[in-house]
Amino acid sequence: MVKPILTLFIVTALACASAQAQQRVKKKSAEDFDAIYKSLGEAWGSGAYGKATGAARDLLKLIGIKRGEAILAAFPPAPEGFSIVAQRKKNNASNNPLAAAIGTVIKQRYKPDAGGRNLEVIVTADSPMAQM
Repeated sequence: MVKPILTLFIVTALACASAQAQQRVKKKSAEDFDAIYKSLGEAWGSGAYGKATGAARDLLKLIGIKRGEAILAAFPPAPEGFSIVAQRKKNNASNNPLAAAIGTVIKQRYKPDAGGRNLEVIVTADSPMAQM
């Protein structure tokens, strides 16, 4: 009884020792666009539609990030007596599974210098639910 358990323990220990550490997936950035676009074309051409779907999702995320940055850059400067509250970096396309239905939602908060209530401006773009 001891021999099979000892053998199982040794096999498990060897398997764990030889296993490579799990690698983290690098977050995509705007610089990756061309490489992702190329991999999408290659996957499509070779019939690897699952890989093509993943690449297309990555491209849509990058487009959403750049669109959000462009909208945020168009916001007005802080009114007199207010300052801009720093935005947390978040990609609403990747964080929200319903992003395709909601569109791009960008918020800019302005905090009064002398206390009081904040001012928040919200822009929703490319939303099929809010057609203009």
